[in-house]
Amino acid sequence: RHLPPIIGELLQLQKKSPRNAMFLSALLEALGACCSSLAPHCNPGDCAPLDETIKMLVSRLYEPVQIPEEGWGYFCRDEVEAIFDPLGKVTLAKDAWRDVLM
Repeated sequence: RHLPPIIGELLQLQKKSPRNAMFLSALLEALGACCSSLAPHCNPGDCAPLDETIKMLVSRLYEPVQIPEEGWGYFCRDEVEAIFDPLGKVTLAKDAWRDVLM
């Protein structure tokens, strides 16, 4: 019951945040952790912040990778993992999520 408002706040922060690779990676990781924790307890459509975060993570898969000038490999890998890891966990959380994401 506490996670949906937290997800909402993190989404707002994500929309307003500068394109700083380290900050974005940490923010995606926090959103992913919330999604992974909440998905086993919700079906698609039950929690708007969760649905919005899942849509955002999926849409990030289609965006070009932002490569920072220094240390790009580390941050790009972290950003990609911060997207794929929670999507995989959500897909495995319930059959309903698997049906939507596959």
